[in-house]
Amino acid sequence: MPSFLIREFRVEDAAEMARLFNESEEGWPGGLTGGVPYTAERVLEEFERTAAIAHLVAECEGRIVGYLRLARHWLGPDATYVALVNVHPDYRGRGIGTSLLKEAINRSIELGVDRVDLHTWSGNARAIRLYKKLGFYWVPETGVYMQNYLPAIVKLPMARSFFSRHPEALYSFKRELRIEEDDYRVRGRRVYLYEWRAGDEFLKVYVDAYAWGVTGVEWSEGLVECYTGEPLIGRGLPFSVFWHFRNYSSNPLKLTLIPTLDLGVSFKSRPNPLVEVLPRSEKTVSAELVVDPYAKPKPRGEPSRRITSSLIMNGVTFRLVTGFEEKPPLDVKLAKMYSLPLEYSGELLLDVENCLRKRVKARLRLVPGAGVVVKPTSLELELKPREAVTLPVEVGVSRGVKVGSIMAVYDVEVNGSSCRGKPVKLNFTCPALGEVAWFLDEERDRIVVDRGDAWLHILLRGGTVFVYDGDGEPLAYMRCESIGPPFWPNELERARFNFTVERVEGGLRVRLSAPVEKMPGLTFIKELRVWASNPAISIVYEVENSSSIVHEGRLRVNAWPASWRVERLVAPLREGLLKAGVRLGEFPGARGDLPLDPSRYSEGWMCYEIRGGFACGTAWSLREVREVDSSYCRLPSPTYSFRVEPCSRAVIGKLILYAGRGSWRSLRELYWREVERGVRPPAIGAE
Repeated sequence: MPSFLIREFRVEDAAEMARLFNESEEGWPGGLTGGVPYTAERVLEEFERTAAIAHLVAECEGRIVGYLRLARHWLGPDATYVALVNVHPDYRGRGIGTSLLKEAINRSIELGVDRVDLHTWSGNARAIRLYKKLGFYWVPETGVYMQNYLPAIVKLPMARSFFSRHPEALYSFKRELRIEEDDYRVRGRRVYLYEWRAGDEFLKVYVDAYAWGVTGVEWSEGLVECYTGEPLIGRGLPFSVFWHFRNYSSNPLKLTLIPTLDLGVSFKSRPNPLVEVLPRSEKTVSAELVVDPYAKPKPRGEPSRRITSSLIMNGVTFRLVTGFEEKPPLDVKLAKMYSLPLEYSGELLLDVENCLRKRVKARLRLVPGAGVVVKPTSLELELKPREAVTLPVEVGVSRGVKVGSIMAVYDVEVNGSSCRGKPVKLNFTCPALGEVAWFLDEERDRIVVDRGDAWLHILLRGGTVFVYDGDGEPLAYMRCESIGPPFWPNELERARFNFTVERVEGGLRVRLSAPVEKMPGLTFIKELRVWASNPAISIVYEVENSSSIVHEGRLRVNAWPASWRVERLVAPLREGLLKAGVRLGEFPGARGDLPLDPSRYSEGWMCYEIRGGFACGTAWSLREVREVDSSYCRLPSPTYSFRVEPCSRAVIGKLILYAGRGSWRSLRELYWREVERGVRPPAIGAE
């Protein structure tokens, strides 16, 4: 069998890389190329769009037969991410994928990160077995998000010692290769277990699935671990953390323990920092901690708050991290988004859930805001673990109240401990005819807009905009825009946007802004205008440059309809008006199913018609847009170019999002009125 070489990609490999991608459709859902054959130019353009640490190729007899792209993780500098790995179908089963992945792991170890991550899909059984064989764990409750902690493990002094004596052992750990989530638990807590044996020696490492780091290590001479008394912590309620030590050797084990806590966690009692474990014995020390009820929740898809344990053992220093799941004792919210008539008097429904795995006694007080009356004002509840109840309350709203509120304040008692939870503000709207109402939902860090016929939720983390119909069913969403190239990883997805909200005639102007760190001095600005009972949302994109250099780049918009509700796509192509049924996963599917070139459109709009008499689409100026991407049932998502001089501001482009009652004709009329400023739309082919 011919041998192969793993090396870095070179520009002259682009044509070979295009051939590899074009011949690798097999085994990829929807194909690898997206239905559009790769060229050398497309390969180079795609590589330019992505910030990669390494483009690794496998070369065999002068042909490129495998490829792996390794990037920095979007969450921070402590991890890398395998963005793509592919082996030519004729060369699979020869160890090429294994060699590419091992090289990526080795590069990550050299970079000093703690983790290598990747995504795949549940039907990719062969690849999942390979990933698990190389140390990746399938994170529970995810599609298939996998994490590999070998880079963190080899930093441990006892691991360095073990692998210095057994250098071939790194990938020979004991592991069951099941095609399922890795939901392994010790003391009720999720951990990932790495275990090695070599002769009479062994090494076990426990990785905390909450904190995303090593929380315990056992080796031939001892054990050191940290864990919480329970995996689910109620904010405001005390909980215990334990450090457990075993000494298997014939010499005393002396340790210094220095625990530190993430923001929002504090000590109620501290552990003894000096620990001595006699030969053939064990010892446990403990502390009591509490999570501040007012601490902001950690975002989904990130590690939990951490207890970081710095340990000095016989003169050698290492670190453990321990996390936990945390929730408020009670989740109190309105049963739905309420848009009430003026001077409303009647019933609202309140949902109350016990978030803990313990029985809770609670006293709930309802404090009405200005111009609001509520009955009852106090409720006594006893809830079983995870029990949820719906409670009716009577409210009266005075004239002139456009946004009403009820503050829910509660005290809980759990197993003899008590605390007061963070008060929760429950908002509802009472807009007058022809007005838009809005409020800041601090609990979920979002702006909520009631435009009369629909709701908008604008997330301040990432700037994503969700549009719901009057019944609360999704219509469309605009994910955070990306600036590049490279466009991925997208730093704006994790940015916390500043905002202002200003009333304008008949509606609102919402202005969001966030710095673009990869372009120092550049601020990205997104301004939305929303009008009462009007399906059109006007969006203006700007950049502000406070630096002394010129900044150039591109802005890519990312938007989707509620695809499961879509029935038909309508697009004005040069060849005529396209009207086509939508088949999820098939059409529109791959990039290129619909033209990317704006000049291929006779007018700058495209519309999805949605069940129930709704329409969703975007309208743009053909003169401003560089590319329009409608792949995988996207809303037409333009890409704009920009150039901004030092100490100045520039408008990048304007876009109209249509989401509401109507049809494609409604969007077309809007395009001619607001974009082309025409009096009436001209006739269009096959209308």
